This record gives sequence, structure tokens and C-alpha cells, in this order.
Amino acid sequence: MSDPARRNPLVRALTFPAGTPPPLLLLVLLSSTMVGVFFVPLSLPAGTPVWVRSLVGMLVVFGLMVATAALLRRAVARGRERGRDS
Repeated sequence: MSDPARRNPLVRALTFPAGTPPPLLLLVLLSSTMVGVFFVPLSLPAGTPVWVRSLVGMLVVFGLMVATAALLRRAVARGRERGRDS
């Protein structure tokens, strides 16, 4: 059976590189959550319904996690390329 990370684009988007230290993963999770829970809802206008604030906050947390995972995967891939070139 094939690797599930290769089949499902959502799992692939949220996969961090192998060997990523747990403290870094915790830091990414906490910082993304803090932005999604505090900064984004407080930035919205005062009359915004709670469900809109919650939805926007969750989408921001998800987007930050996906972006961070993609940047880490890209950095690891570039590091491997540089290692082969030298």
C-alpha cells in the first residue's frame, strides 16, 4: 500500500519534514494559534458576528501551519541540494 502522505493533498500540506524537533513544532503551533485566536478576531470590525471571527481565526491558523510546513520542507530540500553540490 502506498504512503498516505503521497495520496492525500491535505496530509501532504500539513506534513513537516522528518527530524523536525518537537520544540519547533510546538512553537509553530503556539504562534499560529495566538495569531488566529487573538490578533485576527481583534482586527475585525466590532460588529462582526462571533461565528465569522471564529471561522476567520481557524482559517488563519490553518493557513499559517500549511505555510510554515511548506517553508520548512523547502528549506530541507535546498539544504539537501547544497549538500550534494559541495
